[in-house]
Amino acid sequence: MQLEQSEEIHQITNAIEEIPVETKHKKNILRISNLNLGRGLYRKEELIKKTIYEQNCDICSLSEVDIKYFDEKKPFSIDGYKTYFPLERLGTSTKRLICLVKVGVEAKQRDDLMSKTLSNVWLEIKGENQKVLICTIYREFNDLTDKGPMTIHQQFEKLHILHSQIEQASKEGLVLVIGDMNIDLEKWEDDPNYYQKKQAEVYQSLIGECGLEVINFGMTWERIQNGILITSAIDHALTNKPASIKSYQKTVIDYSDHDMISVDLNVGIPKINDQIITSRDSGN
Repeated sequence: MQLEQSEEIHQITNAIEEIPVETKHKKNILRISNLNLGRGLYRKEELIKKTIYEQNCDICSLSEVDIKYFDEKKPFSIDGYKTYFPLERLGTSTKRLICLVKVGVEAKQRDDLMSKTLSNVWLEIKGENQKVLICTIYREFNDLTDKGPMTIHQQFEKLHILHSQIEQASKEGLVLVIGDMNIDLEKWEDDPNYYQKKQAEVYQSLIGECGLEVINFGMTWERIQNGILITSAIDHALTNKPASIKSYQKTVIDYSDHDMISVDLNVGIPKINDQIITSRDSGN
């Protein structure tokens, strides 16, 4: 089975290489994707590669990777993609999110927009007429130091930090934020008993004050608990320029309880030859 998957991935990468460069230049569209893979990064590695290649992701963030003792000099990577990752958090080297960027997409990690307290990555891409700033994020419930869940006030603090990041980025150009926000869009307004109600109110304030629009993919998570199917809409995206969104979609992933969400973003930039090669990038 492993051999069959590897051969199929090889065929997919060859097909990507054969796409004419001129065709890619004319599109000026980047596919930005996010997948909470539900842990098991190394066990699911071949499946993840297959998904990213099939979906032709230009930028793909993976959350719940849960890499302990993360080596920033030799980060996890896949052929044809550079790896970016959050700043090292005090007291732990664990990473819960990584961001893969296709070789051929010129991106720069914006450490000045990032915080050691959040699992997110900010990337800058220069468009023809504007700067493009992309944030991939996983809003987690603990601080990665095995001290248990964060208090509600600690969660508020992290949302305020994200607010400041987006506010600063929005002054520079087109902003897209995408990830597992762990806030259910189907419950955040109408369900008074929603357990994340107060966090959702802070999140709504962030969206309004930063002039953002929510991209709602519908239900993106499901799990059977005690024989009952539970669903939620916790994976979503935000942008300050909705006219730049060409399309968006979700894709069912059979090795995760989350769907992959993707946004086709019109950035108006030429893309250099994005042939599939092996590359590692620490984001420096």
